[in-house]
Amino acid sequence: MTYRSIDSERYSIWLGQVLALAAAYTLAGRLALLLAIPPGYASAVWPAAGIALAAVLLYGNRLWLGVLLGSFCVNAITAWQHGPSWWSMGTAAAIGVGASFQALAGAGLIRRFVGFPTSLNRESEIAKFLLLGGPVSCVVGATCGAAVLLCGTIPPSRFLFSWFTWWVGDTVGVLIFTPLILTFLALPRSAWTKRRFTVGAPLVVTFAVTVLFFVIARHWDQKRGEQAFRQQAHVVVSAIREKCQVPLESVLCLQNFYHGSENITRDEFHTVVGAMLQRHPGMQALEWVERVPQDSRTDYERHQSAELSSPYHITERDSQSRMTLATVRDEYFPVRYLAPLEGNERALGYDLGSSPDRLAALRLACDTGEAVASGRLVLVQEEQQRSGIIIFAPVYRMGRPAATVEDRRRELVGFTLGVFRVEDIVDAAVSELGINGLRVQLVDVTSEDDPTALGACSLTERGTRWIDGRAEPGKLEGPTHAATFEFAKRIWKVEVACGPEFADATRPFQVWCVLAGGL
Repeated sequence: MTYRSIDSERYSIWLGQVLALAAAYTLAGRLALLLAIPPGYASAVWPAAGIALAAVLLYGNRLWLGVLLGSFCVNAITAWQHGPSWWSMGTAAAIGVGASFQALAGAGLIRRFVGFPTSLNRESEIAKFLLLGGPVSCVVGATCGAAVLLCGTIPPSRFLFSWFTWWVGDTVGVLIFTPLILTFLALPRSAWTKRRFTVGAPLVVTFAVTVLFFVIARHWDQKRGEQAFRQQAHVVVSAIREKCQVPLESVLCLQNFYHGSENITRDEFHTVVGAMLQRHPGMQALEWVERVPQDSRTDYERHQSAELSSPYHITERDSQSRMTLATVRDEYFPVRYLAPLEGNERALGYDLGSSPDRLAALRLACDTGEAVASGRLVLVQEEQQRSGIIIFAPVYRMGRPAATVEDRRRELVGFTLGVFRVEDIVDAAVSELGINGLRVQLVDVTSEDDPTALGACSLTERGTRWIDGRAEPGKLEGPTHAATFEFAKRIWKVEVACGPEFADATRPFQVWCVLAGGL
C-alpha cells in the first residue's frame, strides 16, 4: 500500500466523519428549534453543542469543519424559510465559526486541565470536565452568536437576553449530551460502558424532566405575555381614539362660534382659533371656508385683496399639483380665514371644491348637517407631500341645520374646517404611555373593498418612528390586536402588533431559570 493510498483513505475517513457530524448537528439543531421561544429562535436545549464537543474530543480538532457546516446549515435553513439574503447567509456562516470555536475551546480546556481520554473516576475531574466543557466554553458560542446578531438582526437592548438564552441552551446541551455520547464511544471502553445505565439513564430522565418543566413554564410565560400585550394594545387603541376627538371638538367649537355670530372679522377669528391651537398643538390648522357663487367671485376676490393688502385669488391644483387660478364653475369653497397663517400661506384662497374627494365630503357634511372627515389626502400646506385628514362642519344662515336637504343646501354659508396629520395625533396619544416595542397601523376601512393606510409606526424608547407613507395597508407581523371606531362619518381601524422588543420586555426569566436550575 502506497503513501498516496493511505492518505486517500485517511481523507475519506475524515470527510465521512465531517459530513456525519454536520448531518447530526443539523438534525439536532432543527429538532431543538421546536423548543424555541417565539418570536425569536432561542432554544431551551441545544443538543448540537454537546454533540460537537463530544465529536471533537473523540476524533480530534480536525472535525471543527463538521461543526461549522452543521451550524451553518441549521441557521441557513431557518433564514431561507423567511426569505434568503446574502446578509442572512453571512450571519449563518459567522454563527457557525463561533460554534466551531466553542467546540475547540471546550475540548482544549478539557484536554489541558482534565486530560482526555479519561475515565473520570474522581469527583474533581468530573466537576472540572462539566464546568470547562459546559458553562465556561459555552461563553464563546453565546458571545460570538449574540455579537453577530447585534450587527443587524437584534437591537442593542436585546443583546443581554439573547446572550443569556444562547448560553443556557448550549450549556444544558453540553451537560446532558456530551456525557451521554461518551458512554457509548469514549475510551477506555470498559469504564464508560458501565455508565450507560448509571450515567446515561439519569441524564435522559433529567433531560425529559427539564424539557417538561420548560414546556409548562413556557406556556405560562406565553399566556402572561399575551395578556400583557392585549392590555397594552387596548391602552394604545383607547388613547388614539380619544386623541382623535380633539380635532373634531375643535372644529365643532368653531362651528358653534360661527352659528352665534353673523359677521366675524379676521382678528376675531385669529383670537378664538389661536386659543384653540394653544390648547391642542396637534392641530395643523383651523380654517373658515366660505361659499362663493360664480357671479360673486370677482367682488369676493377684490374684497379679500383689499382686506389683506395683498393679491387674493381663488386657486386650485393643476394636473402637476401646481397652484393655479381656479377654473370657472357654479360655486367655490375657498379658504378665507386660516390659522396659523405662517407656514400655511399656500392654502389661503384654495378652493376645496376643486378636489373631487374634498367636494364629496363637503356635500355630505352639507346634506347631513354633521361634521364629516375626508379620506387620506395630500395637504396643500405640505411641500413634502405628507398625508393628512380634513374635518368639515357646515355653517347655515339660521344657525342650525334646516329640516330638509334642499333647505340645507340653500341656507349653507360655509364650513369650519380642521386640518391635522395622523402622525401628530398618534404621537400625542402614545407619547406619554411609555410603551416600547409595539407596531401601530391606522387604516381607513370606510370602503371595505379599498382600505387605505393612514399611517404606520413603531413605538420605541426614543419615541414614535414612522415607517412610511404608503397608501396600502401593510401586513403586521407577530400577535395583533385590532379595533374599529367611527370618526366623523368614517370608519377607522387601529391595528397593534407585538414586536420582539415588547415580547422581551414582558417575558420574565422564569423559563430560563427553570433551565438554569436544571444545570
